[in-house]
Amino acid sequence: MAGPLTDLFDNEPRGDHPVALSGSGESITCLRFHGDIRALSAVLAAAPERRWALCFRDSYWFAVALFASGFSGKEIVIPGNITSKNALTVIRDHYDAVLSDLELLVDCRLLKPEPGSESVHIRARFPPETKVTLFTSGSTSDAADIRKTFKDLENEIVVLMDLFGPYFANREVFATVSHQHIYGLLFRLLLPLATGAPFSSTMLEYPDQVARSSARNRVLVSSPALLKRLAFESVENGYGKVFSSGGPLPYPAALQCRSLFGSLPIEVYGSSETGGIGWREQAAEDAPWHAFPGIDVRCAEDERLAIRSPFIAAKEWYVTHDRIALLTDKTFRLIGRVDRIVKISEKRISLADVEQRLKQLAEINEAVVVPLLITDRMELGAVVRLSEAGRNLMNQTGRKAFTRSLRRSLADYIESSGVPRRFRFVDEIPTDSQGKYVLSILGELFE
Repeated sequence: MAGPLTDLFDNEPRGDHPVALSGSGESITCLRFHGDIRALSAVLAAAPERRWALCFRDSYWFAVALFASGFSGKEIVIPGNITSKNALTVIRDHYDAVLSDLELLVDCRLLKPEPGSESVHIRARFPPETKVTLFTSGSTSDAADIRKTFKDLENEIVVLMDLFGPYFANREVFATVSHQHIYGLLFRLLLPLATGAPFSSTMLEYPDQVARSSARNRVLVSSPALLKRLAFESVENGYGKVFSSGGPLPYPAALQCRSLFGSLPIEVYGSSETGGIGWREQAAEDAPWHAFPGIDVRCAEDERLAIRSPFIAAKEWYVTHDRIALLTDKTFRLIGRVDRIVKISEKRISLADVEQRLKQLAEINEAVVVPLLITDRMELGAVVRLSEAGRNLMNQTGRKAFTRSLRRSLADYIESSGVPRRFRFVDEIPTDSQGKYVLSILGELFE
């Protein structure tokens, strides 16, 4: 059966049609894409290693490595985190060798792709049975491996093309999220390739870069972590469309995005385990989510969202950790996470509730609460971004007195066991390249 990705190389290359844009804005043509894949495929075919980890900053070379690995019969492993010193170590059992454009310290073969000839084309169908291993974000526990085939990814792309394909047609794609995660892989790379939209090989990391890069013939693939930081009042151009994923976007941020770029962002909900589940545009606060075509949803025990999806190998109902209010058989509202409940001194504590209380204090702009195991005892730590008033007060009273005042403020609303014992004050709360808070990264702040 024909597919937009498996059949991508089955026809004559479209000459000078741009596949990607380099960091300097130059077009990378379809012919060059074919040539670079062909060259790397030949190298990989002669290599004995079976499972190759793809670790790239540059999205174009990641795409070359992805398709070259499949054409040469290799299994593809996509680490979610490629910058942390321990990122590759903790998943070492999952790969035999590494493809990368980075200087990495690894205990196995490390290969960097080299340019090939622009005078060749592939004329072959990409193997749909190619195995792909992704990893969960690690936002609530250690990252876990998720195994798919390339056909699984293509099945999801077909649905995304039906829903969002017109937004990508005749536009360029820029992103603030990494291709190393499922959302970036689909929306920054595979969906552009399937729709013929050139994608930027480099990532936008800061709000001012997002503003400077805006143009009506461009799509922005982003996350709440960055869209919440759009503090400027106007930009010279808008984007043709903005997509966001990684968590619900606060309503004020959605309105700010519309004011700056010309339309409400489309928010996409899903995970590495489930694939895409639904989408929404927040025309009103807390607008409901719409399930993707082919996704069945229901409310299971503890108000958990259960789905039956063609993007999951098992055909039975899959119960997520998200709590919902089911509105119709295709629409729902998200109301929290079940797995953000911890037990401390025999008391059930909601991390989300503690965070909400912290953020209601005038001294705090943003807060994330993490469970910490201290000498066999569970306690809470809070990573906090202070408001200007909070910074001034801490400078006046000192850190110890300031943290005591925060605890006293919380004690009126939260059981004593749920009041954070440790605080870390930061200019920006660290996230991964997907814009998500990661438990292991946040935990390192308390070591």
